[in-house]
Amino acid sequence: MQLHIRGERTTVVESHENETIADLKKKLWK
Repeated sequence: MQLHIRGERTTVVESHENETIADLKKKLWK
């Protein structure tokens, strides 16, 4: 689930994506 709204919620989307990527990396590199 991703919000493709540029300008308004860019920071929220980016922070959420960064958290997801970090979580995936933790799972992959265990």
